[in-house]
Order: sequence, then C-alpha cells, then structure tokens
Amino acid sequence: MTSRIPGFDGLVAALMSTDNGVRKQAEKEYEDLKQTSPDSISLHLLELLNSTEANLNVRSLAAILLRGALTKNNGELFCRLNSATRQTLQTELLASLLNEGHVQIRRKTCDAVGELGRKLVDSKKNEWPQLVQYVLANVTSDNPNHRESAFSIFEKISTHFAANASNNYQRLNQIFSASFCVSPGDNNVGVHVSAIKAWAALLQSIGNANDRTLFTSLLSEVLRCLQASLEISATPEAIEILKVLIEICEDHAKIFQPLLGSFINLMSKVIENGNIDASV
Repeated sequence: MTSRIPGFDGLVAALMSTDNGVRKQAEKEYEDLKQTSPDSISLHLLELLNSTEANLNVRSLAAILLRGALTKNNGELFCRLNSATRQTLQTELLASLLNEGHVQIRRKTCDAVGELGRKLVDSKKNEWPQLVQYVLANVTSDNPNHRESAFSIFEKISTHFAANASNNYQRLNQIFSASFCVSPGDNNVGVHVSAIKAWAALLQSIGNANDRTLFTSLLSEVLRCLQASLEISATPEAIEILKVLIEICEDHAKIFQPLLGSFINLMSKVIENGNIDASV
C-alpha cells in the first residue's frame, strides 16, 4: 500500500505562496518527494485534482504538477511507478475527464492525459489501450465537453490513428465533418477548435498523399468554422483556428488553391477584426 505524505496539501498550497522563501522551500521539498516517493506523490496529486473540498487554484495546480511529474524528462518518474499506481492513474484520469464539471480543471486534466498519452501511444505502440477506446467512444458523444476532451487527446496521439486506423479513415472523416458542422446558435466553439486541431494533427501525420486527400476535402468546413467564430466574436477561438490554418498552409499550400477566393475573403475579415493581433 502506498504511504501517505503528512502535510502534502499544505505543501501544494505553499507552492503558490507569494512569500519567496516559503515557496522556494516548498519547491525543494516537492522535488525531493518526487525522487523518494514517486508513487505517493502521484496518487496525492490525483487525489487533490479530484477533491471536491480543495479550492480551484489548488486543484488546477495539482493538474499541472501531475502532468509535469508524469511526462517531464521523458516520463522518468512514470517509469519508476509500480504497476498498481500506473493503473490507478490511467483509470482515474479518464474517469476525471468524464465527471469533471469545471471547464478549466477539465482542460488541465485533459492536458495531463494527452501528454501522458503521447508517451504511451504512438504509431508503433499502444501501452494505454483504454485511452484509445476513450477517444473513439467520446468523439461522437452527445456531451460537448466529452467531445472537446476526446479531440484534444486525439491531437496528441494522432500518429497512432494515422498508422493504425487506415481502414477507418472514411469513418474518421465523417466524424470530423460532423464536428465541424456549424448551426445557428451553436455554442460549441471549443469543440470546433479541438476537432480542427485533431484534424490538422492527423493530416500532418498521414504520409500517403492519397490518404491525406480524404481529409483535405474538409478544409472548406474548417473555413466555415473560422467564419462562424468571427461572426460571434469568439476571438480566442478564431485565433486558434487561424494558427492551425497557417501551419497547414506552410506544409500543404496546394490544398488551399480550390478555395483561394473564399480563403482570401476570409483573411480580409480577419484583418478587419481589430481584436486579432497581426503577429498571428
């Protein structure tokens, strides 16, 4: 059984202290614990993340610390965890994504899951099959929060889907198309952004040009999502979509040629939008 760390909640709180001396001492203790008690510290952070009693700042920091602990230095700490701790973390983190009601905590948890997934699942291995199952089950969920999280994780492990889901490319194409659909009063801008990022990551991960064509055909729908974001003044989301398009254009400029007129018209609207920094 993993032993508890006395005063751990207070230690995490001290990491947020405005007193420089208190914070630095807490940072030293925390780093020491990562070396001496990797299982305990990982499970304590998970417990804090899921706590209904801890305040949001503490829970948010717990998610950030857990992501760093499990993934930094090529996942060195995760490799030192015993198998029971690993299983608990993998199971409970996925459960957290389904049950978490606070958007910022859910997104930070999603970041932790995605980064750990990037280490465990790629084009050649799948050491977290439950994660792949979670993604495939939730990209079509009726719950928009679940769809957003699933697409965010899809982005991180896109190389796995590019290498191992070629027989299901048509189905994936349909899933993306449905997720890009914009309807009047649509408030699921976060889903659109995460789906577009996942689409772009998959596009970049597919080596065969003929296979990529299936997904490049969705570009017009991505442009409509950008236009819809501009129309409802969802500026942060519009910026994220624009960054994705710029990245795609750098590597696959030819796919924009059939839609050049629409693209230029949309870029004019972007320029006219005073809330979007020209540095984008």
